[in-house]
Amino acid sequence: MVAPPLAVMGHLNQQLAYSDATIGHLAVQDPRVPRLRSVPGVGPVTAAAVLATVDDAQGFHRAHQLEAYLGLVPREYSSGETQRRGPIPKAEHSRVRWLLMHAARSILRC
Repeated sequence: MVAPPLAVMGHLNQQLAYSDATIGHLAVQDPRVPRLRSVPGVGPVTAAAVLATVDDAQGFHRAHQLEAYLGLVPREYSSGETQRRGPIPKAEHSRVRWLLMHAARSILRC
């Protein structure tokens, strides 16, 4: 009963290893990747995903604009002097947000 799922998992592990090696090879060619990888918890996959999502960081004038673009800040429902904050928006860039949150968790574990 255990052998068929293990065979499937072995095949998937081979595909994941190939994908990681391909991303690692492509990431070495981009000079921005080592700078992103200097952040603890950020590996080649996370760096490549951030670079693919945020192609030109010069378009963001402040860090908060980039945070909002990636959906890392809570929504704000404000009216007059009343400020109400909601959950983070989960509409776009979910993969990059997921990778960055895992990088942050790895920093907290160390």
